[in-house]
Amino acid sequence: MAHDNHHFVPAFLLREWEAGADKKLTSFRWSRGAVVESRFKAKSVAKQRHLYSTSTDEGRPDNKLERDFMGPVVDEPAAIAHRVMLTHGIDTLTEGQRRDWARFLVCQMMRVPKMVAHVKLRGRDILMRGDEPVAADALLPGEPQVSLANWLLEHKPTLFDDLGIHTLPYIVQSKLLNGVFLGATWGIRQLNWAKHNYVISDTPLVYEGQMNSDFLFALPLTPTILFVAYSNDAVTGKNLDEASHNKLVVTMNRTQADQADTFIFATDNLQRALVARYLRKPTA
Repeated sequence: MAHDNHHFVPAFLLREWEAGADKKLTSFRWSRGAVVESRFKAKSVAKQRHLYSTSTDEGRPDNKLERDFMGPVVDEPAAIAHRVMLTHGIDTLTEGQRRDWARFLVCQMMRVPKMVAHVKLRGRDILMRGDEPVAADALLPGEPQVSLANWLLEHKPTLFDDLGIHTLPYIVQSKLLNGVFLGATWGIRQLNWAKHNYVISDTPLVYEGQMNSDFLFALPLTPTILFVAYSNDAVTGKNLDEASHNKLVVTMNRTQADQADTFIFATDNLQRALVARYLRKPTA
């Protein structure tokens, strides 16, 4: 069905890694103790069925968040900003496009499966924390009085997960989180003299430091172009400017592999050794 597969790294970004005669990207992962590689179109990777779905009263998955928010509010405007940065430069972004890109970056922090699982757990924790009794009119005749949390767990168990999912649009559009990005220095670092290209993982937004002090965010835009947003021009900006292209790509690729959940994506298989060394093996 339409919108059942939810992309947590959007295809507009991953398409930049499609290359070769087949116009596909290379996907690396661990399988049975070995790194395996496959070739896919961007639209076929970094997705999970019903990742952000909630439940209807009939028990069917509701894809409203993917259909009405992730696509039209987040990814489609971000794809325009992405294209502007690549074709005309980051300084040509309009204020509206800067806001669209900031919203996308906040969303990219929250939409990966491990963060979605976290917000679901937080929703469950919030609902289970109280001991308020269930309203009497909700009980069947003769049914004993129970706490609201336990009644919901028995009668509406999906509500626990849904509560966390329903908070995602509010988090993604948070003025505080968007303000962090909008107040940062934005830049592009393009590889001109490096032995390798950037890879990108299934958890692609790199974050170092603290949002309330010094921080650096980085996201590969293409195999040769890196987006950065940072708070300290004198230190972080200077270090980025002074880093050699080889050092920059090696550091970024190691970080992408280290923080990946399962997959690393590249234009070809030349980064197999890096993946084998830094991509964590799945736990048994």
